[in-house]
Amino acid sequence: MKGKKLVKMAVPLMLTFGLIAGCGGGGSSSGTGTDSGKEADGPTPISFTTILYGEPPDFNGPFFKEVEKRTNTKLDIKAIPASSYNDKFNLALSSNELTDITLIEDPTGATTVNAIRQGAFVDLTPLLGDFEKYPNLAKIPKDIWENSKVDGKIYGVPRPRSIADHTIYIRKDWLDKLNLKMPTTTDEFYDVMKAFVEQDPDGNGKADTIGYAGLGPGMSIVGPQLSVAFGAYKPTFEGDNMLLTWMTKGYRDYLEYAHKMYAIKALPQEYSVLKEDKLSTAGKVGAPASNFLNLWKYLEDTKKADPKAELVNVPPLKGPDGYASIKFSGYYGILGISAKTPKDKIEKLLQYLDQAASPEIVDLSVNGIEGIHYTKENGKVKVNEEAKKKDPWSNAIIVAGIFDKYIKAVNLSAPDEVNEQQKKMVDDYMAVATPDPFLGLVSDTNSKRAADLFKDRETVMTKVVTGQSPIEEWEAYVNKMKADPDVQKIMKEFADQYKLKYPDKK
Repeated sequence: MKGKKLVKMAVPLMLTFGLIAGCGGGGSSSGTGTDSGKEADGPTPISFTTILYGEPPDFNGPFFKEVEKRTNTKLDIKAIPASSYNDKFNLALSSNELTDITLIEDPTGATTVNAIRQGAFVDLTPLLGDFEKYPNLAKIPKDIWENSKVDGKIYGVPRPRSIADHTIYIRKDWLDKLNLKMPTTTDEFYDVMKAFVEQDPDGNGKADTIGYAGLGPGMSIVGPQLSVAFGAYKPTFEGDNMLLTWMTKGYRDYLEYAHKMYAIKALPQEYSVLKEDKLSTAGKVGAPASNFLNLWKYLEDTKKADPKAELVNVPPLKGPDGYASIKFSGYYGILGISAKTPKDKIEKLLQYLDQAASPEIVDLSVNGIEGIHYTKENGKVKVNEEAKKKDPWSNAIIVAGIFDKYIKAVNLSAPDEVNEQQKKMVDDYMAVATPDPFLGLVSDTNSKRAADLFKDRETVMTKVVTGQSPIEEWEAYVNKMKADPDVQKIMKEFADQYKLKYPDKK
């Protein structure tokens, strides 16, 4: 399915990476969240709205049949393509046509917060209590629950993700060839990147290698990974206002560092407009930034261009004011329950979400069915790539799941020694990670006005990094924004929220 087509189907749902997406067929419930779900022994009917990435899987295939059997559910799923999910979600909010369970991508968005405050979703705080009735949900770390709250209350079950997710890889074969040591600081990293650009590490006699680059649109992962080492993510206040991350001195210092990297061609010269990771997988980048999970796949792709490639993680780099490791929210989206859902059904929905967070369901969602989607040889999983290609169930996000700090570190196709090294590196990054101080904070003004107020920010930033403008232009831009009344309102709202969340801190 492509485009903005809305898909509705009664299918089994399994929870781990998100929700389910459907295609074709008919549903067993109205999708309005009005079923009482009183069947004593039969499957519980649940209407569900979720997001779909790419082509839909076969919802009548063995994988989803198995999910339905294990969870004893009958699901009526509205699967919405990612490109139109927010629009459809907002429409459902405004028309009060929410399903029993809905994936809320951003619980701190202005529209969502307004709907929550008007009673669109059930306050789960008293129902979950101490989680005694929900042992699998109880395993989600407290920090993740706190980060996903709105106004201090729980309005949905967070879908756990790794807290320390981003890392930097490096071409070990290039280090060895140039007789360089593994960098441990941002200064050493700069020196190594300079060598990668100037000393022909791939040995082709051409000046065509790049130092540092990201994977993904606009190289967006590059910024946060290093800026935190300069103190950009430390909570900073001016009077009653909380400075936004990019307003801090640490972020300014990071931009100067980024400009130095760009000036020696250690950054891609068109970094701000790059849309794909082809540059990195072409074997021309010495240190790509990505998440831990991508290392093995990236290495396999790079070896197609350069069979001698070796790739390892860079340890968290020590900078002038911290380490290059950021602690994220630990979740992607929450699963909210419609306030229209009958009271006697809400507990069944929570029981379902808890069951879907069990190790058994999580294993099923990750690996599929043994003998169909994978086999085991000497205790190690061997993925049937052809079966996964024919039935790409991971395109349909499924809910909740368990928290596993190594979930973005382990690749089933990678050798054990690679996965063990990845796990150790996750621990190293976690030990020195700086949390994003804005996690879980809500500013109504920011949600409504940020896109317009800060529309020139990326342009000014790019000009500074590429040397088209001096750092003073960035400083002038920041000062101009700090003086704007609406921006001051944003900073004040964030400051008030921060003090409520962390009463013992400034």
